[in-house]
Formats: sequence, structure tokens, C-alpha cells
Amino acid sequence: MVENAPSQVILSWQTLSAPPVERSKNWYAIGSVLVLMFAAYGLFQGSWLTALVAILMGGVYFLMRNEKPKMITVRITGIGMQIEEKIIPWNAIKDFWILLGRNYVELHLSPQGMVQGETVVYIRDPQTAANDAIDPGNVRTALLQFLPERSGMQERFLDGIARLLKL
Repeated sequence: MVENAPSQVILSWQTLSAPPVERSKNWYAIGSVLVLMFAAYGLFQGSWLTALVAILMGGVYFLMRNEKPKMITVRITGIGMQIEEKIIPWNAIKDFWILLGRNYVELHLSPQGMVQGETVVYIRDPQTAANDAIDPGNVRTALLQFLPERSGMQERFLDGIARLLKL
């Protein structure tokens, strides 16, 4: 392979596809009560659609969030970020920042346009053994070759609430 070839892997690591969240039976009980209260409110107001939407949202949330996160491979290459088989070219990414949390380290990639949402990749999660974890400084150094870093970023309020409520 040619030195500095566009598809050359600069840095690679394995991580979880989503944050691991342990929810207790009480969490599910409280969530079910809230969904049922919202549905009952809809019925009380004579809005069958509100009741139906509440129950469907609760069911869809349960189905989507009930599966365990899987291990994925993330690569920084000369042509872009590769997450499993999906490649995000550098020209589609505006900037990046690394969020250092208490039990996690996240890489945030901001898209060029407003159509696509922000991509969040876990650099380190609570289940990664310390000797298997990649250094966030190495990720930052590799990304600075291709993208500007957005400084001063902190966890957004709603993200913090979602993490706290285990949503």
C-alpha cells in the first residue's frame, strides 16, 4: 500500500454502538405508569388519537431501547470516518469535539448540512477495560489532520437529562 494512501487506516478502535444502560424493574414500572397516564388523559379528553400515540410511543421506545448495544469497529482513514461499513467523508463533516464524561468519552461529529444529525461515537464506555481503551488524545491528534476542533463544548442539558433518566 502506498504511504499516505487515502484509504489508509490511521487509527482504529472497537467500542459499543450505544451507551450501556441498566434499567431496573422500577424504571420500567414508572415508565409504564407514565405512558398509561398519558393514554388515560387522552381518553379523558376524548382524544383517541392521543391515547393511541401514547401507547404506540411507549411500545416503540421499549422495542428500540431494549436491545443490547453491539461492538462496532471505528476507523479514521484518509478519506473519512468509517463506522462499521459506513464511511462519512471528511467533506461531509464540519468539525468535531470530544466530550469527557465521568464514565465515558464521546466523539461528536458535526455534519456540514442541516439534513443529517450529529454522529456520536464512543471512544470509551464503562464496559471497556482500561487496557483495551484507546487514548482520546490519539483520536484528537488523528482527527486534527482533517477537521477543525470545536472548543468549549459541554454535555447539552437535554443529553444530561436523558443520561440521568436512562432514556
